[in-house]
Amino acid sequence: MYETILIPTDGSQGADAVVEHAVDIASRYDATLHVLYVVDVRMSPISTEMDRDEVIQSIDQSGERPTTPILDQAE
Repeated sequence: MYETILIPTDGSQGADAVVEHAVDIASRYDATLHVLYVVDVRMSPISTEMDRDEVIQSIDQSGERPTTPILDQAE
């Protein structure tokens, strides 16, 4: 029934609320799970003027991987 499931997250509690449900569905249907980190540039040091490499560098410098908690839960 499901082949691919996308979990967009901004790290908020609301976004985290869907993780268990999405992981359960992916497991039940042997679906591939993708996690997408969504940034609200109005509330972030990341801006629309930055190119891809600058965004990745900014995330790397923060020492956090925003998708890690979801990927850990999926494993």
